[in-house]
Amino acid sequence: MLSRDQYRQFLLSARLTNTIPLGSACGLRCVFCSSKSDIPGARTIIPQITKEEFEECLDFLDLQHRPFVTLAGSEIVMYGEPFLHPLLLEFVEIINQRYPWVDVGVETSGAHCSPRLVKGLNRVRNLAVSVSVNTMDEQARRTYMGVDARRSVRRLLDSGLPIRAVHLTDFGEIDILLRDLDVLQPNGRVEAFVIRRIDYTRFSSPEGRALAHRSMAAYHEHLRLVDDHSDDPRLMAQLLDLDAAVGRFGGMQRTAADGAVARLLDRHGTDLYMCCPDSSYAYLRRKLGDMRLVRVPNLTFGGSVVCAGLLTFRDLRSALLGGSGGGPVAVGSLVGIPANMLNPNTQDLFGETLYHFQQETGYRVVIG
Repeated sequence: MLSRDQYRQFLLSARLTNTIPLGSACGLRCVFCSSKSDIPGARTIIPQITKEEFEECLDFLDLQHRPFVTLAGSEIVMYGEPFLHPLLLEFVEIINQRYPWVDVGVETSGAHCSPRLVKGLNRVRNLAVSVSVNTMDEQARRTYMGVDARRSVRRLLDSGLPIRAVHLTDFGEIDILLRDLDVLQPNGRVEAFVIRRIDYTRFSSPEGRALAHRSMAAYHEHLRLVDDHSDDPRLMAQLLDLDAAVGRFGGMQRTAADGAVARLLDRHGTDLYMCCPDSSYAYLRRKLGDMRLVRVPNLTFGGSVVCAGLLTFRDLRSALLGGSGGGPVAVGSLVGIPANMLNPNTQDLFGETLYHFQQETGYRVVIG
């Protein structure tokens, strides 16, 4: 049973992303996991939710704008393992019955996949599973994740269930990454293979921070080697520096950034101050020259976090009013902010609304 404060945070997290965190229990001991950190404003440790809490949460979701429900965690309440919840199959059946048009996503490590779960999930309509495999290398799993559990992961991947994505992690060791691709790519039911680096926040442990530095130092070079190694069109990468696109990786992210900027310029002209995260600042500065760009460092999470989706209004205040992004920018100015830092109700990750931000700061804000 959640405490009152935990339940408020739980509902906020669910509403922001249509993601229901079933509980923070995981069963792994990943040295790079951020959920072990005590992030101010976030409840990273929550007990398994009850059936009553789950059903109340369903009524709280924004299914009109986004017809999907994901069972896992979110940016605020960090990831747990849905396969550990004894009522998982009952929960997905409730979603199917109440909202038959809604897609049901399950985000899992696969480390606790039992034959019973496979049988039950094969009866679920509109299901898509994302699997954070990280690696299939036995030694790497024991070293970085605390357990092996490859048999369970293989059971899930070979189950016939629709696999939306398999996430692989670059631990800074290219041989492991290439072997993982050779082992997993023959699976034709996987829609995408996503290669990600390890990042750290200002709340990360020293061990997690050291591993993140190794991963980040090798990431771009390893993507080049992956590009040479395989021409599989399902391969994707979380490229967090658009000015350093590697081979085929980064094209979609650049296109998205170009489109957002073009729409804002077309509507509002060059008087606009464009706020952008570290991931796109250098790329847009080189491309747009004298455009009024405001670099917005992520001071909320700190560390190596550079993506727009984890920016908050706290970060915007610091960049626009305090000058952390090269400002300060005069109050009353027209400011463009990234759309993916907001949910459909124009709230950031911590629930602050765009309306509140504008009223408090005096900026005129447009979303791009």
